Amino acid sequence: MNKQGRRAAYLQRQYLVDVRAAVAKEKARACLRDFTRLFGLDQLDSLGGAFTLGTRVFHQKFGNGNVTAIDGNKLTIQFDHAGEKRVIDSFVVRGRG
Repeated sequence: MNKQGRRAAYLQRQYLVDVRAAVAKEKARACLRDFTRLFGLDQLDSLGGAFTLGTRVFHQKFGNGNVTAIDGNKLTIQFDHAGEKRVIDSFVVRGRG
């Protein structure tokens, strides 16, 4: 295989990796939306609005907590039972209560 053929094959593989990643991300968002509806939580804040300090949030692994700091899309959250963690805003939803 010549250099152009190898380059074309590489670009095709990279395109497939990018497509698979986009599909996986959309499936994850759909699962999280279903989860929020099932448990009566508000819609994903990362899709519409920004979090503010003191916002009560829910994380699937760490549970409920309060936002204590914001750095772009990274939140520092004091979780009720898991302590303080830094997470990306798309992994949490605004909680009730």
